Amino acid sequence: MTVPMDRHLRAMIDHALRWMPFDGADDLVFVEFGTAPITFYRRITEALGRSDIVGHLASDEREALRDQCRRKLRHLAGVSRQDSQITSGRRPPQMPPGDRRHRPPPADVPVGSAPRRRGPRELP
Repeated sequence: MTVPMDRHLRAMIDHALRWMPFDGADDLVFVEFGTAPITFYRRITEALGRSDIVGHLASDEREALRDQCRRKLRHLAGVSRQDSQITSGRRPPQMPPGDRRHRPPPADVPVGSAPRRRGPRELP
């Protein structure tokens, strides 16, 4: 008897195989399976070790799918790392360390004060 989870994993694998020539369809993963793409590819990678789920696939299909999942997981892990740096307030790696927007005010200028600008008639 097939467990419903096995059918769900097979549907995930079939989806990944169908969309593999087009580099996957990550935007459809949540809609069809209710999970984030990174979780989707992790589950497929784990399922590839189970012969009861992937026994119907040829060995070259399994290897191609395993390679696709590894590539996707590396890419998605990099994307989520960059997102977490941005949302945590840390500076992304491409921003130079001496960026003017993040430089503290000079020590001789009181915080909250700005130098007074002189108009054209107020010149000494």
